[in-house]
Amino acid sequence: MEEKKPMFERAYELLKKDGYFIIIDACTNSNKKVTNWYYKIWKEWIIRFQKNLKLKEKYENIVDTAPKKPENHYKFGVFTMFGGRK
Repeated sequence: MEEKKPMFERAYELLKKDGYFIIIDACTNSNKKVTNWYYKIWKEWIIRFQKNLKLKEKYENIVDTAPKKPENHYKFGVFTMFGGRK
């Protein structure tokens, strides 16, 4: 979070009185067990929806490549929201 401090300071500086800002960002977890659990339930969710929608394409490999392909986190990952008011 320390590297984002200048961004938050700038957002606050630009706000008018009673103004709000919201930032939504993809995030990961440093706890390997939590991360593996998340990837497991994500893959199960993808497989379930593929079956329900009767899709011919297979998308569960997105989970296997996610750690090496950050764009998968931005499309399908866990997000966090930050905000503030002046």
